[in-house]
Amino acid sequence: MEKGNHHSKKLKDIEKKEMFQAPEGYFDQLPGRVLERIAAQEKKQTHAKIIPFKSWWWAVAAATLLVVSTFIIISNSRTEAISTDYYALLNGVSSEEIVTYLGETDISIAELEMALASDEGINMYDSNSIPDIEEEEEAEALLEYYSL
Repeated sequence: MEKGNHHSKKLKDIEKKEMFQAPEGYFDQLPGRVLERIAAQEKKQTHAKIIPFKSWWWAVAAATLLVVSTFIIISNSRTEAISTDYYALLNGVSSEEIVTYLGETDISIAELEMALASDEGINMYDSNSIPDIEEEEEAEALLEYYSL
């Protein structure tokens, strides 16, 4: 505690005198000068350009939509070209060649019907135009007709 008292005694011993004196009328003119300086600083400051964030979201959404649409259109056009080529190739094959091929393979009538019914890529035949072969005798008659 003596240390604190020791310093306080020294501060008390210092002679108090006014070191700074304000000129006459200084505080009367002070508000006007402060306002002038503020106005000068505001003129010097450049304002940052504010870009609205929402406009960026619209641009990103539009670009994404454009990319996705382009991808879908390109992939669909390739699929259509492939399927068109497939049908063109099938049109070039005669019915006799198809029957001969099927006779040489070990595919049953049931497997053939199932393949035609399940294949979505081949929709050339209407379901009513494919004959229903329910008995083995009918199948044998067809094979005999086509000489297989």
